[in-house]
Amino acid sequence: IARQLMETSGKGPLRVYSGVSNIESGCQESHFIRSVVDYGGLDSIAISPGEISRYKEELQSVFKRLEEPFDSYMTMITLIYLMASKNSNRVMLDGVEGDLVHTLSASYPAYLLRDGHWFTAVSETEGIWKNYYNKKRSRWSVNLGTARAAFIPVWLRRWRRRLFANTLIKKELKDTYIKPEFADKVNITARLKRLRSNGCEGLCRTLREHHITNVISPFLTVGVERYDRLAAACSIEPRHPLLDKRLVEFSVSLPWDQKVRNGWSKYQLRRAAENLLPTEVVWRKGWEHVGWNFTSEWMQIVGDAFLKRFPEKGNILRNYVDLAALEQVINQGYNQSNLLDESTAWTIDNLASWLSSQKLD
Repeated sequence: IARQLMETSGKGPLRVYSGVSNIESGCQESHFIRSVVDYGGLDSIAISPGEISRYKEELQSVFKRLEEPFDSYMTMITLIYLMASKNSNRVMLDGVEGDLVHTLSASYPAYLLRDGHWFTAVSETEGIWKNYYNKKRSRWSVNLGTARAAFIPVWLRRWRRRLFANTLIKKELKDTYIKPEFADKVNITARLKRLRSNGCEGLCRTLREHHITNVISPFLTVGVERYDRLAAACSIEPRHPLLDKRLVEFSVSLPWDQKVRNGWSKYQLRRAAENLLPTEVVWRKGWEHVGWNFTSEWMQIVGDAFLKRFPEKGNILRNYVDLAALEQVINQGYNQSNLLDESTAWTIDNLASWLSSQKLD
């Protein structure tokens, strides 16, 4: 739509930014990006993880000024904002909220099954297996998930949650590097319970209520705020056309089979885009994201410096992190084959940097 408006006003082509894989030949995400660009009318600027080192100083400068300690996980987005700012672009459009606002979650066949629409529920579940999961999950597990969601009563879910909530949370905390004394001080168990209380317990009364619950979810607000913070740090103003109030109200008011159909998510958006984008992009199956590749590449660039600074960082982290457990990860160094260790080291490094900038210890 923006491309058409630019062409009509004689101001085109529309400039677009993308993150692509280092080796594009085996990456579907990169392939579909190129397919959209080849459709014409766009001035495309793409960057791959291998090019990050050129922006080392700029990224470090932004990460040092972030308001939240873990916004630096969005390395690819930050890099795109930086590139746009360098090119004197001020406003950027994105559609990150489309997956939450303009479709239904993959659990929607459970509502159909519960309400007696058995044939439709089975057909939609089959479509989800083919189109949403792209057959990367077993057909049995997808069907079993639908049946369990439909028929496990709410009272049983509540009973199970209350019975095992504390045990599960304690087990999860045990597998982290959070210092137990700090967890108790901030009552992290109650915080996690409150977090998990968002949304309906089991199925909502109707699919429309299910949709509204997703739209007003705090996760959406948190996500948009994160994009806004990162953009502001790069002198960019982000805008979210898919969150236009009128469009959201229209989407919520639609019948369920206009939001999803035959396992296709964002059905009405796909239909609207049929004459605007390549067919293979409109009816793309599954999903892929290259974002973590950028963060992983960035960690390889700055990882050694973090290891050298660890004694200093450890002093800053002593009130929040189990340093004895952390040292086991640090001693191993960054290991790209172990995503958990890599992610943990990156998270804690960012926490230490943020605490240092806030003068907290």
